[in-house]
Amino acid sequence: MIQQRGTRWRVVFHAVLDPVTGKPQQLAGTAKTEREAEATEARLPEIVGGLSLALARTFTIVEGKLKNPSSEHWERAFRIFGLLL
Repeated sequence: MIQQRGTRWRVVFHAVLDPVTGKPQQLAGTAKTEREAEATEARLPEIVGGLSLALARTFTIVEGKLKNPSSEHWERAFRIFGLLL
């Protein structure tokens, strides 16, 4: 889950609790899920690059020929991305 605290964003993971002990469970992955995870990890540079490009284009769509975005522009762009993600 992605949460916003003030002007900062953070990713929060919620652990699955063991119903008997109440402690977080260690989840074991299957071979298929591990292969999928490796494939996803290999594509992370492309994914992050695409998101960075989309963010840059958001500034030009919202403000036209903006060269140096202020904090107000960044907040607006993050609100747009929050709606999309």
